[in-house]
Amino acid sequence: MIVQLATGLSALWINYRQDSNLFDPPFFSLANYEFNAQNRLLLGARFAVSYNFTPIP
Repeated sequence: MIVQLATGLSALWINYRQDSNLFDPPFFSLANYEFNAQNRLLLGARFAVSYNFTPIP
């Protein structure tokens, strides 16, 4: 069995049209910068675990 762990930072730029405001806040973020009503920058962290039960030759 092989287990792999991955961690890292993530950045997401959100841009809205003039006539919509469909922002759903994330479950977790380290920083949330709102530049104006249409532009937002989210900084966060991610963690992933993957595993493989088959042997690798």
